[in-house]
Amino acid sequence: MKGIERAKEFLEMYKEGKTHREIGIKYNISNVRVSVELHKYFPEIKEITKNRCWYVGKRKPAKEYSIFECKWCGKKQPSKYRYYTPKFCSKECRGEFIKKAFK
Repeated sequence: MKGIERAKEFLEMYKEGKTHREIGIKYNISNVRVSVELHKYFPEIKEITKNRCWYVGKRKPAKEYSIFECKWCGKKQPSKYRYYTPKFCSKECRGEFIKKAFK
């Protein structure tokens, strides 16, 4: 049994709440194959899938960003980066610092 008949069974199981992995285990195929067949024969699956995203409400909160002080102007502001602390608040401040430091 291949093609649209199998995809219809996949769709029914998916609507019952089964995951792609559970469907794949039952039919001894990969979960990617299940997804491909569902999307191939049923374009409306995208709307169904939007409501069943596994990560909705489970994402970890963003890490607190550090506050740094610009070496040139002394302005304190939060860093845009999570794992890097900048030394200057802008390209202009960095340029002025370099001009003075290497005169």
